[in-house]
Parts: sequence; C-alpha cells; structure tokens
Amino acid sequence: VPTVRRELESVLARFPGARLIRINPENPEPLPELRDRSVGLPLGAGQAFRELDRLVKLYASRRATFVIRDHDNTAVEVRAPVIATALHMLNIIEQEGTGVVYGEVHEPRDPPSEPYVACMSRWDTPEFKPLNCAIPERFLLDIGQEVMEQCKVMACFQVANVWFKTKSFAVVLAGINWCLNLLKDMIKEFATPEYQAAIRAKKDRKSVAKLVSTVQNRVLPAYGLEADTEGLKALQARIWIYGCCDREIFKLAEEAMQTSFIRVSGNLPWILGESR
Repeated sequence: VPTVRRELESVLARFPGARLIRINPENPEPLPELRDRSVGLPLGAGQAFRELDRLVKLYASRRATFVIRDHDNTAVEVRAPVIATALHMLNIIEQEGTGVVYGEVHEPRDPPSEPYVACMSRWDTPEFKPLNCAIPERFLLDIGQEVMEQCKVMACFQVANVWFKTKSFAVVLAGINWCLNLLKDMIKEFATPEYQAAIRAKKDRKSVAKLVSTVQNRVLPAYGLEADTEGLKALQARIWIYGCCDREIFKLAEEAMQTSFIRVSGNLPWILGESR
C-alpha cells in the first residue's frame, strides 16, 4: 500500500536506528537510498509474519553475556538476548540497581558528543551505532563452552558519553584476574630453561605445536578449559573481551606468544623435510 510505505519511509528518515522490512511477493525491492537500512521479503504477508515470528522467538531465547564499558572504562556485565539493543541492556543495568548517566542530545545534533555505541572485535575496525541498535552478529563471540558460569556467547562494547554510577563489577574484575593469572602461569611454564632448550631444538611447526600443547594441557584445566580447539577459542575470546577492560592482558598475551616461540615457528616447515 503506497501510503503505508511512504509513512514507514518517513519513520526511517526521522529515526537513524530504524530498519524497514518490505513484504511484497512481486516487488520486494526497497528504495535504493534505503538499501543499507532495509530488507525485502518476496513472500506473502501471512508466510512472512509466521517466519519472522519463528526467528524472533529463536533469537530471543538465545542469550549472551555482554561486558559493557562506559565512557571512563568502568565495566559492567549483563546477560541479555543476543537481539537486545544497547539501550535495553542499559535499562536492565538500571533495573538491577546501577545508576546510568546519559550525555545530552544536542540541537543541532552533534553525534560525537552524544551517547553512542562502539562495537569492537579482534578482527574488525570499530563500528559505531546508536543506542537503539542491537550489537551486530559479527561482534558476538561464540566461546564454545561455559566458563565461570557465563553464557556460551559473549561480546564487549563501549557506550560513549554514558557513565555508570558504580565501580567496575566484581564479576568483570574476576574475569580480568582470570585472564591475568592464566597468562602469567603460561608465561612461567614457557620461560623455564627446560622448555626454552626444547623449543629451540625443534625444526618443524608440528613438533613446536606438540610442545606448546603440553604446556597448555598443564595450565588450562586448572582454569576450567580443555586444551583443545574449543578451549583455545574460549580463551582467545575472553582475552579479547577482558583485555579491552585491562590492557595488561594484551601485553601478557603478547609475551606468552613470544616466550612460547609460536610466532617464530611460522618460518619453519610443518614437518621436517617438507618444502615450504
């Protein structure tokens, strides 16, 4: 219906965080200028709403642990559906008793000095969003297994020009200390004369990986992780998330990489005698 379409397009113009779902079995394409904020479904209304209802229920039941840093790097932790907006999570934090102070919205608008979200991952450049947007899927980290009673999906982001009226949550500090202590234990193992002598004698990456794995098997189980693909994925995710809260974690992670000689081994063949 043209009048309905025009009304919804005007809503998009007024609200930068709004998104449009165009349902039309014959002409689902949105306007070119709205392509990055809309999606077209070539379905009938009944079929489209049934499928959307199924997907909303599926994602609403999928929960994540979010570590949220305010403008001054005070960090809190909240569990919420993966489709929750940043504003929804901030409301949850307030309902649980933590005060939240929001920077002013200016006229004329001045986005850099107003509240917004900075999403970060290990691979992507930061992406900036309004508070009424959900965290994009690519910034959610699947840690593969529960650690310290957290959800299997985690994410971290910062809310700029927003302040928490609290100190960093104890659960966040516990996560930071978990990473710091694990990495210190790894470095201690890698730095032993026995390990350093053994690693320098290795001539291929396979034998280096095997020796590194022996250290991981000694250290990781004490921290609730298995020294397998899933355990290492969980470790990397937590180093990233809590490293954003305390940069000392990133420094120790780099020291562990250097002390273990994992990075240097990239110049070796996978198996001795194999050409690169």
